[in-house]
Amino acid sequence: MRSIATLTLAALVAACAVGADANAQAGKASFMFMMLDKNGDNVIDRSELQAQRTRMFTEMDANADGEVTATEMAEARTNMRQGFAARLAQRARSGPPSDEERKQAFVRLDANGDGLLSRSEFVDPEPVMLTLGDANSDGRLDRQEVSDLIQSGQTFSPFTQQ
Repeated sequence: MRSIATLTLAALVAACAVGADANAQAGKASFMFMMLDKNGDNVIDRSELQAQRTRMFTEMDANADGEVTATEMAEARTNMRQGFAARLAQRARSGPPSDEERKQAFVRLDANGDGLLSRSEFVDPEPVMLTLGDANSDGRLDRQEVSDLIQSGQTFSPFTQQ
């Protein structure tokens, strides 16, 4: 009898954890959608994603010279991650990216390998979020596509591109 009660309790705890995770994912998708759908038309299109990337580039370019160094990008990523962590408890648990992750992200974005990240290298490529999430290939993300992308567990960030 005691083992049945223990199993039942374990099942309830597991069910609550799954439900909480689903709620967290739904909240994350809703937050992401709200932040990216700037014109309020209930879809996220390429121009909205590029506008976000342009804002991010401007924030990363600490000395406003039109290019981002690996150091500027690493500092911006740390600041951005710390800001997200403050708003989203789940992010806080993941901690800041490692030095190796920062270096790899910069190298992936530095298309010409000159050690500097130009605005066009950062803004122009097709955003991975659009590539991964656009299930109906209309060049836009609706709420369901964003929700499905978050729930898929695929890894992407504003710093990833095709």
